[in-house]
Amino acid sequence: MLLSKSLTLLLLVVAACVVRGAEPLGPFFEPAQPFFHAQVEIAPRATADAPDSAGNFVVRGVLLPLGAGHCAVFDQELLRMAGVWRVPAGSPLVTLDTMAQISYAASTRKASVKHPRPTGPLLLTSGMQPGISRARDFSMPPIDPRPPAREGDVGRGALPADFARYGGLELTEAGVVLRYIVSTAEVRERLEASGAPALRLVRHFEISATDRAFHLTLGQLAGGRV
Repeated sequence: MLLSKSLTLLLLVVAACVVRGAEPLGPFFEPAQPFFHAQVEIAPRATADAPDSAGNFVVRGVLLPLGAGHCAVFDQELLRMAGVWRVPAGSPLVTLDTMAQISYAASTRKASVKHPRPTGPLLLTSGMQPGISRARDFSMPPIDPRPPAREGDVGRGALPADFARYGGLELTEAGVVLRYIVSTAEVRERLEASGAPALRLVRHFEISATDRAFHLTLGQLAGGRV
């Protein structure tokens, strides 16, 4: 009798697991989540098909879903708004190419030579230089004070702490606020987006009192307009 009950319980557990396993998976990027972390390849490096491409890669990015079907990525290392793009309806924010992303729906897939890319057309980009620069060091393009990258590696780490540093983010009623420090100034930045299909993007900056001037890079619109 005890064995019969045990077998019955085991069958019920297995049946429940089978039913649960049959449930469709939700999207990798949950719609209610205000931000995500991901590498993003804004533009590929030079190849035989695109020999003039300088490449544009975000090693440590903060993905920010915006209103009206758009997304932005903030580069934690270079403190720049690296790209803003339109997300096609029904598509993820970026292509699912990291190990966690590709194994989400297929657990046996663990490796990929690709990097996540925007799934829609880019509307705004900035180059792989610091998004901020001190007035005394100002140049175009901005000077990157980090050591050169190793052969075959685009990652160069964070900016020197005495130059600028990322301070994390905070969640507010108005949305995600990015925090970083430039010299002696504390900067809080928030994005606001509206409009579809045309995008109206506003970058709100709150900067603490400081006696040192610096510049912020806003980016370049698609088509080469600044």
